[in-house]
Amino acid sequence: MGKKQQGILLIELIVFIIVIGIVAVGLMSSFSSMLSLLNNPYTLNKAYFLANARTQAILVQRHASGFSGLIDPCVSSPPAFCTPMATYATANNFTVASLLTTAGITTTITVSVTGNGGTATLVTRVSNY
Repeated sequence: MGKKQQGILLIELIVFIIVIGIVAVGLMSSFSSMLSLLNNPYTLNKAYFLANARTQAILVQRHASGFSGLIDPCVSSPPAFCTPMATYATANNFTVASLLTTAGITTTITVSVTGNGGTATLVTRVSNY
């Protein structure tokens, strides 16, 4: 009668550890690449801050020119108060776009800030009352 083997051999244990290590490295690298594609909360917070500042600039223009003069002052020949926003956007690799849509007595202001893997969109409605 042959002697029955009990337990595992050292070579089997080493092969098992190597296989588990290879699987773990594969999972970690795919997990890491997925994390880089997610929106960074800090980046989104900065983008929202910029969208809010641009919306406030548009609303200040409304108070200065009235409802019929509601435009984005930072688009063509921007005044001095738009310069810090443009500098901030450039420094953080953001692109800012604004859209003003008027329907009757209501204007919808949509400011979108994109860049660094995230997008922040701020929608504001203003009425002529």
